[in-house]
Amino acid sequence: MKNDIILQVNGLSKSIKGMPVLSDFNMEIFEGDICGIIGPNDSGKTMLLRALTALINPDKGKIEIFGKKLIPNRAAILSNVGALIGDPVFYNHLTLFDNLLLFSKYSGLEKDNDEIHRVLKLTSLYDLSDEKVDKLASGDRKKLAIAMAIYNNPPLILLDEPFSSLDIKSLAEMKSLLKSINRNQGTTILVATKRLTELQGFINRIVLMEGGRLISEGNVDELFGRSNVGLVIETDNPAKAMKLIKESDLPIASVVIEDDHVRVSCEKKVIPFINEYLMVSEVQVFMLRPDDAIISYYLTFTE
Repeated sequence: MKNDIILQVNGLSKSIKGMPVLSDFNMEIFEGDICGIIGPNDSGKTMLLRALTALINPDKGKIEIFGKKLIPNRAAILSNVGALIGDPVFYNHLTLFDNLLLFSKYSGLEKDNDEIHRVLKLTSLYDLSDEKVDKLASGDRKKLAIAMAIYNNPPLILLDEPFSSLDIKSLAEMKSLLKSINRNQGTTILVATKRLTELQGFINRIVLMEGGRLISEGNVDELFGRSNVGLVIETDNPAKAMKLIKESDLPIASVVIEDDHVRVSCEKKVIPFINEYLMVSEVQVFMLRPDDAIISYYLTFTE
């Protein structure tokens, strides 16, 4: 049984200087989802999140959050939404602690030193509490923005490229933190990113965007429970391998070259036949390995 819809977008359109940035966009997010909004640069991800936080007004369409229309209820709704949209802006001459103190004040939240310490600990910034923000590395600045987004346990969190600038260790820590918040508190989380691999094993729902339009959306288990799987092939001749696979009679959903290897989406039972077909065709196969299903699924729509 599905949870209640917590966020719904219907027919959302927005143009800036005559250029459409969102075009008849529709989306449903359910309570408790961790949803990845995925698309290349200029796909409309940030504009969508700006619309969801009333930073821009759509030309047409409707946004409902917590079952209420956003525009007439923006103050009440957004007081329960944590957000990181675009590049975070801080008071660079102030400490991390003081930035969070001012954030709570200007957000209309209760001043709470314990809550400030809590979010600093969760984001591994507690030891830097008294450091001025202008001394922070870019990754720590991003973690401070995440600390603001999770401040006071909002039921809905919207994050725009939250993992950029993070090293591998910090990326794993922040993903683990957000999953823990989702699991323990039922928090609904939207993460917009162009880096598909950041979301592997993290999201349960996916929204694909390109050119301001919805390409596809759905539950990850339902989408990837289908017969297609992802496969990466490393060969001595990727171009020839791709051409052979495309021209074969094998049931292939997609095949592209990326980073000097071939990425294929196909039925699992087809994999041995691909390997055999390439070998018979005198293409040397160095390695076959599983691919992230999210990437393969995205490529079926964008190649």
